[in-house]
Amino acid sequence: MFFPFGKKKPAAPARAKKLSPAEKWQAATRDSQQHLKAGELGLYRNDLFTMAGVHKAEGRRDDELRLLLFVCYLDFCPFSSLTDYRYFLENKDWPVPGGIIAPGVITRINSAAKALGLSPSDVEQLFCQEVRADMVPAQVMTVQGCSGLVRMSMEGKRAEAEKALNRETSRFVKAHRR
Repeated sequence: MFFPFGKKKPAAPARAKKLSPAEKWQAATRDSQQHLKAGELGLYRNDLFTMAGVHKAEGRRDDELRLLLFVCYLDFCPFSSLTDYRYFLENKDWPVPGGIIAPGVITRINSAAKALGLSPSDVEQLFCQEVRADMVPAQVMTVQGCSGLVRMSMEGKRAEAEKALNRETSRFVKAHRR
């Protein structure tokens, strides 16, 4: 094949080896321990999401759901690392980004709940049983309040849930800037 200017077509990148569920689990577990030890909550959250995917692939939907609820709780926290949290405490004028309600996580929660025959109210109760307030460095809302956000999001009221999360994040910031 002729290439103008004498350049050859770049070679296609080599395909990465597809990891088995056990290999994915092992890598995510190793990474999660490193990320948690380093205080990188956003990366830790991603590791848990990967681990939930392994549970899904293995048909362990109850374990998948439990991990996804914890992922949600980490998403609600406005700090993606302990460094960010410490910086906020020392620099009261620093803008806090706020937590998120990730549509992909809610979709996966809905899917797992449906597979298990659970209603949004059942998931709300499970959230309160599985999640502890001390799992994040700065609790913006109570565990019960967060479980309500999950239920609202599952029921298609995501905009309402986001508004509530933003309101509570603003209250948190105001309370800690005094």
